[in-house]
Amino acid sequence: MPRPLSRDFGMGQELDGLRGWLIVLGMYLITLVIVAAINLYITLSPLLDPQIQANPEWMGNGLMAAIIGNALGYALLFVGSAWALVLFFLRHVRFPLLMAAVLVFNAVLSLIGVLIMLWLLPGEPFSFDVMIVAVLSAVIWILYLSLSKRVSITFQMGRPWKKANGAT
Repeated sequence: MPRPLSRDFGMGQELDGLRGWLIVLGMYLITLVIVAAINLYITLSPLLDPQIQANPEWMGNGLMAAIIGNALGYALLFVGSAWALVLFFLRHVRFPLLMAAVLVFNAVLSLIGVLIMLWLLPGEPFSFDVMIVAVLSAVIWILYLSLSKRVSITFQMGRPWKKANGAT
């Protein structure tokens, strides 16, 4: 059947699916899972050094607390973003809310990381680009998740009454 010439596609059939900006969001989410895993490994790598394991007093209490807290944050970000990725491909109704939470958590984690670096290395030049990108990404994607018609139509799994009635 040929596609209609007007923008009225009827019942949102053309807006259903992982297309459009959702492809970009999916790629961003896959990247976030990978970056969280890499940052978790990088954060924990000083603790794996045999010299530091032999002399833990070299780390000091402040640095050890910062490493453990940062590693815990990246572990939570990894688990949350991996779960969001599963819900994304399942097109589950809870995906937009979980994704918004992951984006906010990533922005807060970036802010805390900047504050820790400023505390540990006072007077050193430091770039705030990671924090700025995380905050801007959170704002843009949360607006998209809350305002997009494609998002509200695509993520319906877990709502059997929507499928049974055929309503969108």
